[in-house]
Amino acid sequence: MREVLNIYKPVGLTPLEVVGKIKEKNSDYKNIPITYAGRLDPMAEGVLVLLAGETTLQKSKYLKLDKKYESDILLGVKTDTFDILGHASFCEKNIEINEESVEKYKGDFVFSLPPYSSFKIKGKPLFWWEREGRIGEVEVPQRKSKIYDIKLLDSYQIGSGELLDVVVNKINLVTGDFRQKNIKRRWRELLSEEKVFDVVKIGIFCSSGMYIRSLSDKMGGTVLHLKRTSVGNFNSKDSVEIK
Repeated sequence: MREVLNIYKPVGLTPLEVVGKIKEKNSDYKNIPITYAGRLDPMAEGVLVLLAGETTLQKSKYLKLDKKYESDILLGVKTDTFDILGHASFCEKNIEINEESVEKYKGDFVFSLPPYSSFKIKGKPLFWWEREGRIGEVEVPQRKSKIYDIKLLDSYQIGSGELLDVVVNKINLVTGDFRQKNIKRRWRELLSEEKVFDVVKIGIFCSSGMYIRSLSDKMGGTVLHLKRTSVGNFNSKDSVEIK
């Protein structure tokens, strides 16, 4: 039995659902404790490091590993989750993202946690406070991470119809209560008229604790696609897909 697993998490699943599938499909792990070293949101895909058995006691070591991501950032739209699994609205579209402007994010990056995140305050995750309309009762923590390298990889445009198809198809992959029905309704309303949106693809090499959603929000958009390509020496090309 392997105690460190490099799993490729698909879009739609939470890390806990991935752990459940591993236990369900592999009898060796059925009664063995398994944890994950670093979350991946339901809308994200890529490397998810799982620790089994006694290796779970070393979780803190694996949490400190550096990470690499590729993110497509949809400009001109903001959501309350900072990705497409959120209530969307138009924002300032006059945003220029180029190689020079991206470079300014290199170095120490201070950011507030997304209001829809699992970080707990007073025993409740942040998303609970936001959903209950009580986020003003708590102080949303700020974090500091380090961006070692960040590059503009590509840019393209997408029309309202194609964008709606992408959003709805991805949201349909998610189970559990993530407000899917209301979120899809809001996207349909927002994209009812034909518009063209700019999208930039960014490559990020960063320290642990980074929220790419917060980075995309600071850059003036929301995460359309997100893939974690590596965690330390664990790379996506070596990841095992969930069947």
